[in-house]
Amino acid sequence: MPTRPKRLILGLGRRAVAPAALACVVAVGSLAGAHAAGLITGRQIKDGSASGRDVRNGSLRAAQVALGTLRPADFSGDPTGPPGPDGPLGPPGTVRGPAGFRGVSYVVGDPKDVTGFETVIATCPQGTKVIGGGTSVSNILTVGTATSAPTADGASWLSTVYQWAGNSSQVFPWALCADVD
Repeated sequence: MPTRPKRLILGLGRRAVAPAALACVVAVGSLAGAHAAGLITGRQIKDGSASGRDVRNGSLRAAQVALGTLRPADFSGDPTGPPGPDGPLGPPGTVRGPAGFRGVSYVVGDPKDVTGFETVIATCPQGTKVIGGGTSVSNILTVGTATSAPTADGASWLSTVYQWAGNSSQVFPWALCADVD
């Protein structure tokens, strides 16, 4: 003869057991989840597996972030703030620049009539040195230049010229002079 189901839990039927069991499972699961959340530490999280969306806003303090671990790309917006005020002037420099010259002047020596070999000189003013020079002639077709260079002391420009054909020509020596450091 078939047996009749027994009444469970204080005389309640099967229909009353299912909701009670479900309530127990939910209660135990939420308690276990809350308890587990308090037990997870940074050592248990694999490097690179947690992201910003995994961290609740306002849950981290500056003291909890290791120095040098944040980059500009970790922040939204422009990390550059407005420019600050100008700083104080630094001390004057002690390194001197390369040598140069000041007060360039153009000097023309005495003209000379050339009938053979002649030396002409343009001399710089006192305290200056020659930085260039040359010779101008009245008839370039009949006069040649043998030498055109500064003198050994650097105070003048010397040119040696010669008349090789035709009549006499006039020669003008010139020099560029400057106060050289």
